[in-house]
Amino acid sequence: MRDTSSRSCGDTITLMDPIDRPRILRLIGVYDADGTKRGELMYWIGARLGRTHCALCEITHGIVRQRDDWRRCRDELAVPFEVYHRDDQPSAVRVATEGVTPVIVAETSRGFVPLL
Repeated sequence: MRDTSSRSCGDTITLMDPIDRPRILRLIGVYDADGTKRGELMYWIGARLGRTHCALCEITHGIVRQRDDWRRCRDELAVPFEVYHRDDQPSAVRVATEGVTPVIVAETSRGFVPLL
């Protein structure tokens, strides 16, 4: 057992060497909708009728276009945030999430990690 009596309350204990810690390179969101014109129209109609729902769409979009508050928030992130639709997402993201949408994934220096 290590002696911690000389450690002050504000001291930081590093459990992992910073060199070993994976770095987040970008965030990726995948909508629960297809990106084709037909897919987007079907989602829009379904959402208006209460038959379709995508939590990520609710955060990023208003009735017709991307929300200004979302755009500002995204632009302030320390890493890029990219979005895809379920039919055009990168295959590595599809594999990491087992096809579940909507989803937010971190691309790290060690691979893809589902976050939400």
